[in-house]
Amino acid sequence: MTIVPNCDISKLLGTIKGDKMEKRNSKISFSKAGNGLGAKATLSVPLLKEFGINTEERNVEIIYDENKQEIIIRKKK
Repeated sequence: MTIVPNCDISKLLGTIKGDKMEKRNSKISFSKAGNGLGAKATLSVPLLKEFGINTEERNVEIIYDENKQEIIIRKKK
């Protein structure tokens, strides 16, 4: 584990993986869905375009890592 004091997290994220990474803040929207609640997270269109996700190619897989408490969204091949 590497600890970097007084470091901007966005700079650190880029160095951990060695790849371009971006951090955005967002809120989850809740709405009534049938007998319960539905939830949605908003993603920017430019970000989706970078991944090749559009109105025709929109299938993704969503992975929840319970140990890290992370949600990973990948374009489905």
